[in-house]
Amino acid sequence: MKRLFLTITVVLGLFLSINAQDFSYEEYCEKVTTEVDKFTGDTTHVSPYLRTQMYFCKLVKTDKVLTWVSVSVRSSTHSIGKGIYLLLDNGETISRPTKRVKASYSSGTYRNSSSIILTEDEIQLLKEHNITAVRLYIHDADIKKPEQYRGYINCIDNK
Repeated sequence: MKRLFLTITVVLGLFLSINAQDFSYEEYCEKVTTEVDKFTGDTTHVSPYLRTQMYFCKLVKTDKVLTWVSVSVRSSTHSIGKGIYLLLDNGETISRPTKRVKASYSSGTYRNSSSIILTEDEIQLLKEHNITAVRLYIHDADIKKPEQYRGYINCIDNK
């Protein structure tokens, strides 16, 4: 009897751990907002701005589709420069070394920010790999809960 109970427990544990690895993006899709411009008919899909660092946005016009990521990193120093880098869990980097980084001051810290339009290849990379860290000019930040960003880019790209 103990052996049967142990076998059932082990099998159930394996089943639950396998299912936990199947990541569902549906919970993230519910949080993506969609707005239609009443004058132009353009549709905008936006992920929530997560307090950590970034959000994704997709603009659908009659003649083109643009998807971009906006990144923000807090720092204690005011420094303006160039360069936005997204480090992925497979070691690849999405980079725009000449992209300007802006800085603003609020509540005792500086917020460095920049946005880049993503290519189709970059969108595919982001759908398949987690962003582990970002760099804006000289300011780095590790990404906490990277799966949520991956979930949002999957949702937005499928709209």
